[in-house]
Amino acid sequence: MKKTNVIKTSLVLILISIFFLLNKLFFEGTNLFIIIMIEFILILLCLIFIINRDHMGKIPFWMTITSIIFFIIKSLYSYQTYKTIISPFPDSFKYLSNLNVLLNNNIINFNEIQNITGTSQLFYYYIMYSTIKIFNSQIALYLINNLFFSISCLLFFQIIQKKFNLKIAYITFLISLFSLNFLVFTSNILKDSLVIFLVILTMYLYEFFSKRVYYLIFITISFLIITRIYAGFAILLALSIDMMVVKYSHINYMKKLLLFLGGISFLYIIFNYTLLAEYLTLSKEFVSNYSLFQSIISVPTGIIYMFFAPFPWGIFSGNITIYSIIQIDSAFAMIFSLGLLLFFYKILKFKELRLKIYIYLVPIIVHSLALGLAYEGGSTRQRAGVYFFIILFFVVGIFYKPNSEENSKCVC
Repeated sequence: MKKTNVIKTSLVLILISIFFLLNKLFFEGTNLFIIIMIEFILILLCLIFIINRDHMGKIPFWMTITSIIFFIIKSLYSYQTYKTIISPFPDSFKYLSNLNVLLNNNIINFNEIQNITGTSQLFYYYIMYSTIKIFNSQIALYLINNLFFSISCLLFFQIIQKKFNLKIAYITFLISLFSLNFLVFTSNILKDSLVIFLVILTMYLYEFFSKRVYYLIFITISFLIITRIYAGFAILLALSIDMMVVKYSHINYMKKLLLFLGGISFLYIIFNYTLLAEYLTLSKEFVSNYSLFQSIISVPTGIIYMFFAPFPWGIFSGNITIYSIIQIDSAFAMIFSLGLLLFFYKILKFKELRLKIYIYLVPIIVHSLALGLAYEGGSTRQRAGVYFFIILFFVVGIFYKPNSEENSKCVC
């Protein structure tokens, strides 16, 4: 990291400490919300300085400012929700109820949390618990989710500008910021922001760092599995396929076979003799409940719901819910559905695009299978972990041109 970035990061950390002290000593109510929001903005700036490394392509200044503005807008929306209905989602009240039990009894043991919450997908409870302990305010539970989303947008921008070009990266970034799906699901007390962050962070580590830090990727995937099982296994499968088909395609057959066998052996040990064994068992039990025929037919149905649900004609039903806002996104998806058709046409036509897109297509297929079976395709919120990829597909369908992805790779 450049010396100037180190200095900036240090100054921001000092400011965070000052505001954190003010938070603890003097403020409450609306003033407390403002102080905590400023703390999170400073944390966001600090993280931007850290990830803004030259060899990865700099994040433009206007994107930093835009991210902060949208963070403030989302935080104000969160604060209004917090002051009125707490959350439009029943799951939020379940999270808060379980969190209060954990806080009142100072419980952080994995097995005890599992018994209290009744789920093995409990990493989000650790995030909530830590956030409350640090900031001592429930509003911080909303703001930490907004922070996760903001960082995810910037990390995904860097990934896309490397794999494609600046035009596709800029458009994907802006559409993501304006997405009402993201506004609703990442500004409330839900684990979707954490799922999104872990998915994008894993992709970022895989894209920008050498195999010497693959242990970090394993850690993020492990956290993802104990947050949302099928999302974790989807990313694990996507990275495995990308390694064999793209990243290590240049090595000879014998080395590739040894790499494959080594990977299988490693995964066998991990998923049989560690904490993750339980999650593999749960996944097997889930799959065994459905026939092969059910699994096959659930994928196309799940994909349709993945890209277009909730269907926009619900806007005119007169039954207004939180999902009515999201239907505006669905309406735009249908208006620009030609972009999706062009995307599938282009991945069939251009090999270089297929090689770039495997890593994003596989998680969508896995999510379509899982949600198609569990919810008959009808779950909108659970697709959040791959919603960045869905937006990317529309953008690539409309704007991708072969060989153009090599132009203007870096922001000056």
